Amino acid sequence: MRRAPWVIALACACGTSSDAPPMPSPVRAPEPPPAQVDAGSAGSAMSKAAISNAALDHMHRVRDAFDRAVADPANRGSGWTPVDVGGGSNAELYGLYADGSDLLAVGADALIVRSRDGGATWTHSDATAFAGAPLLSEVAGAGDRRYAISPGSVVGVSADRGATWTLATIVTHGVAAAPAGLFAAGSDVYVVEPGHLDASHDRGATWAPELMLPAADDPMQGLHGVAGTPDGHRLFAYGQIAGKPFVATRTADAWHPSRAALPADGATLTAFAVAPDGTQIATLRDARAATMWLGGDRAWTPQPRPFAGAPGPWWVAPDGAIYAAVTDVATASLQVSRDRGHTWTHELPFAPRAMAFTNTSVFAVGYRGTVWSRKSTR
Repeated sequence: MRRAPWVIALACACGTSSDAPPMPSPVRAPEPPPAQVDAGSAGSAMSKAAISNAALDHMHRVRDAFDRAVADPANRGSGWTPVDVGGGSNAELYGLYADGSDLLAVGADALIVRSRDGGATWTHSDATAFAGAPLLSEVAGAGDRRYAISPGSVVGVSADRGATWTLATIVTHGVAAAPAGLFAAGSDVYVVEPGHLDASHDRGATWAPELMLPAADDPMQGLHGVAGTPDGHRLFAYGQIAGKPFVATRTADAWHPSRAALPADGATLTAFAVAPDGTQIATLRDARAATMWLGGDRAWTPQPRPFAGAPGPWWVAPDGAIYAAVTDVATASLQVSRDRGHTWTHELPFAPRAMAFTNTSVFAVGYRGTVWSRKSTR
């Protein structure tokens, strides 16, 4: 069934479910409609020269620490092995998607690599469509379709599992921003930018706005991402509104503030994930510490703070194991919990940028053009 392209103006629902303001009635997108922007030229405007020297120095320090940490097998959990995807020692991978033995990874300089044998060997895809894009930040898939996003409101669509790509034309509402999130299931694809969420319900052919937030100058305000269960039946958009954490859920073709509100006492929502059973996982950070919360439809509960650093991003494996990338001032690691956050085990001496799972294997990507994998323990 085709869904009507509604624009929802969300009020902040940051207290308990009893005092959350009601959702306003849906209204049609304003006329004239937001400008349609061809993403091909937008990506080229993002110059790599804009990266500051300080950011480059930080990147080099992170790489050096990564090299020292992974050189010793004792620093990583049992069974993890690296595979060079062929992008060179300076290649940076940011996104990863897995569907059985079919894997796809994306990264800096429009790097796209794919594997058809469970990650044993990798080949480069034709990235001509993304020419000029400084990086591809996320990748998702459903069926034989693959989707990738890049700064400049670039959305790439592949109909052959990532071998070749075309660019979609998306609604940008007057600004070519850096997409902050991507999710796909069935025929539905969702792309989050700081102030709005655009959706396609025909596998990336056409796009329309579904969720819009008030404009904010603070980059920490607005939508940060979109996440859902693998089948797409439970879908969440999350971020920060009026200085408070915010989570919305999509039901009956409309978006609503979640009935269970996160605590809002000076905290910032910095990471969010959804388990296959619909359980939500969030990181809230305030002036004192970063804390982990587990949530459902009606309540959130804090979990013991198991790390010295800040946990997140989060990933949840098909067997329910929770993985956390943990960063501190001087260290980084990948941790895993198999008891819903009560106890944790060290897995890798770096914080992956992305992870993916199959029924038999776990995959992680990050620095030096390397995909790490091990067999699933379930």
